[in-house]
Amino acid sequence: MLGLSIKEKLYKLITYFYKIYLDDYIEKVEMIMRNKDELSDSKIEREMKILKKEYDQKVFESSRNYVIEKMPTTRGRIEEAMSNPEIVGLNHGDLKDNVTPGKMLIVLLYGAKKKQPRPKECSALDLVQHEMLRNRLVALDAKLKNEEDGAID
Repeated sequence: MLGLSIKEKLYKLITYFYKIYLDDYIEKVEMIMRNKDELSDSKIEREMKILKKEYDQKVFESSRNYVIEKMPTTRGRIEEAMSNPEIVGLNHGDLKDNVTPGKMLIVLLYGAKKKQPRPKECSALDLVQHEMLRNRLVALDAKLKNEEDGAID
């Protein structure tokens, strides 16, 4: 992954984890869709929201401490990294005064602390998910319609 920007590395990493869990997600969506006659529209919508949240959470947990990039630090580099909107997590102690030049700065996907709120830059998740799921769900919808049409014939 050398030569890629941090944003590109994030995109690749997030895409990787979304692909890992995508089949499981699609399987659960198919289960909901098979039972759609027994469920109200609001129940289906609620189930889909819960499923999407679980899917995002799996990706988030899998990638939260994944190291994106390591680089030797200088005071200027730390300040630059902290002001860079592409970097959504930094880990080296608390990045306070205890960071000295020459130590390694580790750029993380989301940061190491669970209580740390998810930053706005995580919208990259939605971008990746939207592209992948739209394509897969359109294909799934077509498949289900074909099965229904086949059952009627």
